Amino acid sequence: MLKNNLSSLDILFQEIKAKAKNDDPKKSYTAFLVNAGIENITKKIIEEAFEVSLAAIDGNDHKNGKKQIILETADLFYHILVLLAKKDVELRDVIKELENRNKTKNLSEKAIAKNKIKLSYAK
Repeated sequence: MLKNNLSSLDILFQEIKAKAKNDDPKKSYTAFLVNAGIENITKKIIEEAFEVSLAAIDGNDHKNGKKQIILETADLFYHILVLLAKKDVELRDVIKELENRNKTKNLSEKAIAKNKIKLSYAK
């Protein structure tokens, strides 16, 4: 299932790159945002990250809290993908980095279990 979801994310990323390159900024939000510059993209990422945080905090008291977190996270992912496209960073390279971190984390967890090493992020 994860591979299918990553494929969907990659398809979206390819669509964003194509729109950024080919679409009219007057008709495409993606093209508009890319043409508006890196500062505007990063402002949107900050705004969306804040909205995810608010949804998580406020969502504790609302039956639609989980749905709001999903919606805001989708917005955040989209804007991050726009940033990657603008900076010519491939999604697959980000995925590889996450995979490398996961391997390192697994090794660290084994070391903790074996040697009872306490890492700064370990609880």
